Amino acid sequence: MSDATPSKKEWMGPDDVAELLGISKRLVLDLWRAGVLPGVKLSRKRIRFRRAAIEEKLAALTEGKR
Repeated sequence: MSDATPSKKEWMGPDDVAELLGISKRLVLDLWRAGVLPGVKLSRKRIRFRRAAIEEKLAALTEGKR
């Protein structure tokens, strides 16, 4: 076991991503299905998103909009 406890969740569910991005859970899932948001399907009803990947994707999408 690791003694280090991260201050932010490394893996997030669709609700967490929606809150982070300020969008609906439904839109998060639609963007994931379209391949816009990177995520991992763990089971029929469980999808997880890595926080760092979401933040990187967001930065890449907003980089050209200065």
